[in-house]
Amino acid sequence: MICITKQVDFNMDISIADGQTLDASDHFNAEGSDHIIVTIPPNSVETTVDVQPSLLEQIQAIFIRVNSPAVGGYASLTFKVDEIVTVRTLDGPLMLIGPGNIGLLGATINQLKFTNAHATIAKEVEIFIARTAIVEGS
Repeated sequence: MICITKQVDFNMDISIADGQTLDASDHFNAEGSDHIIVTIPPNSVETTVDVQPSLLEQIQAIFIRVNSPAVGGYASLTFKVDEIVTVRTLDGPLMLIGPGNIGLLGATINQLKFTNAHATIAKEVEIFIARTAIVEGS
């Protein structure tokens, strides 16, 4: 099996006007990635997004954001992971790096189930997932 590894770079920063700034940037290597764009209809219609099944330790990063947040923003957008009943509110962009952090969402990430409670505005959600393709020792 031939597997092409690509470098994935990430940057995060947060700052307070006239105050403290925190930032982090680094990179990791990934053999596979998915970039998914899906429209979540209004009126609380659950939309299931299938992401490629992977063992949690193979997922290296997940990034979820709403495109065009100025149009309806993040307000009223929630999601669940797989069959877990915990509903999570997507208040802003979500970036988790590393299996330990990604594990905060649950033991697996095979499906993301989005609900948009806004009465009239659909939300376009963008999802990026990076993963390893080779399991250690195989």
